[in-house]
Amino acid sequence: MKLRTTTMLSLVALGACGPSAGDRTDGDIPAVDVSVSTPRRGGATVTFPATVVARNRAEIATRTSGSVERVEVDVGDRVRAGDVLVTLAASDLDARTEAAEARLKLAQRAHGRMDRLAAAGAASRSELDVAVMELSAAEAAATDARAQAAYATLRAPFAGIVVRRDVDPGDLAVPGRPLLALVGPGARTLRADVPSAQADRIGVGKWATAEIEGIAGPVPVRVSRVSEALTPGTRTRQIEADLPGTTVTARPGAWARLTFQVSSRNEGAATLWIPADAVIERGQLRGVYTVRADTVRLRWIRTGREAGDAVEMLAGPTTPLVRRPDSALRDGAPIRTVTEEPFVGAIGDLAAPDPSRTPS
Repeated sequence: MKLRTTTMLSLVALGACGPSAGDRTDGDIPAVDVSVSTPRRGGATVTFPATVVARNRAEIATRTSGSVERVEVDVGDRVRAGDVLVTLAASDLDARTEAAEARLKLAQRAHGRMDRLAAAGAASRSELDVAVMELSAAEAAATDARAQAAYATLRAPFAGIVVRRDVDPGDLAVPGRPLLALVGPGARTLRADVPSAQADRIGVGKWATAEIEGIAGPVPVRVSRVSEALTPGTRTRQIEADLPGTTVTARPGAWARLTFQVSSRNEGAATLWIPADAVIERGQLRGVYTVRADTVRLRWIRTGREAGDAVEMLAGPTTPLVRRPDSALRDGAPIRTVTEEPFVGAIGDLAAPDPSRTPS
């Protein structure tokens, strides 16, 4: 009886050491249904440094010489259209205007008198013609004097922000030398200097991705202008790419980087892009689930840039990848059904982007 009890206890102990109901092996993992996409190769890419500039920008200068009397604004000030920015000492201009106005009055009186004499037959036609020409000359001189006097007060051509001030009271203002710089709100442009050979390959209408200081994530942009002239010294050509309206917070002068896709004869140099929703993160590691022999396999990858819904894969598998993997998905899970899902990519299709991602 004692022996039988000992045997029963041994069997219970052995049972406790065996696999529990909650333990699973690869063979116990339930089959899954997955959607997959194949990594896409885009052309090789080139990157250029760029600067954010405002499309609406003005260098404020005077068209007449004079001493600066008052500067009404400073860097960072917001102004409205028509606000006074700088006032020049106008004593000389005022005197010139008064003299021109006086000559105009004399010419008007002389013309009126000569016109009456000519009507009465007491003055010749040539004398009347001289009076008419003198009146016209006096009117032109008065108009010019008024305009010069108006140039003594510099006003904001549009609403905006003062971004540069190069003048103080007492300075001498001369025509052509900017005193202030003003930028308007709204649209921004990226400007970059590009080697001439690369500029030929880019062209107007080419799409790129832009990384911009102060703006989260890459931004799709389109080239709006390519200069035909070479910049002296650097032998480069200037290109401009318009920013979408959602990036008006980009500050003029901010640093940026433009990345273009270019055709590459060396297929090995082409960039490999994968769907961003296929990437999983485990601590500092990034991985993807691949489909191989009707089985899901976890593979670790090395990534680079991100552009929209795509991630650059620097090292990793080229087999189909599972899209939007569930957190319960495990390495080695058998596959029940596979659905192919199209993957357009971002960099690989900059020449013809997805309309839903086209900036306004």
